[in-house]
Amino acid sequence: MHEGTARIESECTANPSSSTLIENVETMIEGLLLEEVGALLQKAEREDPHPHAYRALGIVFRQLREKQEMSRVQLSKLSGLRVPFISRLERGKASDVTVGQIVRLAMALEQPVTDFVEQVVNKEKELSSR
Repeated sequence: MHEGTARIESECTANPSSSTLIENVETMIEGLLLEEVGALLQKAEREDPHPHAYRALGIVFRQLREKQEMSRVQLSKLSGLRVPFISRLERGKASDVTVGQIVRLAMALEQPVTDFVEQVVNKEKELSSR
């Protein structure tokens, strides 16, 4: 293993926060092989500090939609987003969701974005504690 790879893995283990890794990535990557960088990125993805975030997002959206007795088709028309995307999102399978899409859905559900985000954070904490 390359010396730089060992340093990055050590940093990942000691402090898995993404901000620390980002701050140090330029100095640590110098001299690493492309394969080593790829392996480290895959390891960071596996050690996600919020592994239930997408599931929490989906649960909250579905609860809000159902509370308003709104179908996915109705939500699609109001938000301008496609039904298959909304379905994937509600199942926690839309890891490619953008902030713009979240805002569009929250607005379609007449939900203040800040309240919505707070609900997602609380749901993610609940799922993580199980």
